[in-house]
Amino acid sequence: MHYTNAKSAISGNAIGPWLSTQLKAPILIPVFPRSEQDWQTYTHALDRDTLLIDTGKLKRIDLQLLAMIKEAKKLLLMHSVRVNEKVIMTGFSASGTFANRFSLLHSDSIKLVVAGGFNGILMLPISSLKEQKLNYPLGLNDFEAITGGSFAHSTWKALPQFLFMGANDTNDAAKYDDAYSESERQVIFSAMGSNMQPERWQLCQEMYLKFNTNVVFKTYQGIGHGTNLQIHHDILAFINNNI
Repeated sequence: MHYTNAKSAISGNAIGPWLSTQLKAPILIPVFPRSEQDWQTYTHALDRDTLLIDTGKLKRIDLQLLAMIKEAKKLLLMHSVRVNEKVIMTGFSASGTFANRFSLLHSDSIKLVVAGGFNGILMLPISSLKEQKLNYPLGLNDFEAITGGSFAHSTWKALPQFLFMGANDTNDAAKYDDAYSESERQVIFSAMGSNMQPERWQLCQEMYLKFNTNVVFKTYQGIGHGTNLQIHHDILAFINNNI
């Protein structure tokens, strides 16, 4: 099912495939299975449960994705297709959350990032907020402990980012146990806000701008949990201005 969905998505009009066509660039869609049995392990969003897997085929899927990119470059080069060293990462909804979190984990591997529909929750470049510790994936409090490396502040701040929400989006993953644990939910509501919009979304924007992050924020009026052609063209313009 995962492979079938990926094959269908790669030829569709979601943000990534649409941009691939417009830019005439190769696209890679990773196929990370999401277990029905271990339903709290939300691989598609690179949540805490996922990143803490230490054995088996799903161990550190962020590093697996880097390996996929490296292998894809080799295959493309074999066919005389040259690509940039760094990649454009896009995502929407759960994959938008994945892209946002991945950008803090591996900012040195990304040319720019586009993400949307992520419940008004961004991973923040701080360790605590309003006396609440922000562990991964909410912030940096235990970043080194669970990743084995330090956060690349300057590299991440310089990374061009296009982050957006629909003003009518009511899809709040913070309310669901597969996306966040009860302890994470309490921290989100206490430190970031219980209302996704405008409270939580506005706070995350303010925190990114406070650190002079190279980011463009957009809130699209009349848009729910989805995109339209105007959003796609705004993203395309952003990419063309930054590559």
